[in-house]
Amino acid sequence: MGTAYVLLNVDPGHEDEVIQSVSATSKVSEAHRIYGIYDTIVKVSGDTEEIKKAIMKIRGLKHIRSTLTLTVIE
Repeated sequence: MGTAYVLLNVDPGHEDEVIQSVSATSKVSEAHRIYGIYDTIVKVSGDTEEIKKAIMKIRGLKHIRSTLTLTVIE
């Protein structure tokens, strides 16, 4: 099983809405608001194909401006 962290830039004022949408996505185990260049961090777990599908779904959600995916190596 693999893990990836996805950093999200979100339209201002829509952070809570995005966290709710992301949290409802299959294979997402955590989603948190953060301070800094990015607004939200999301933890996705599963096999490679499951992670890929979850990330593609997240990237297509409303109010997400950009993403950065960090894949954990073990």
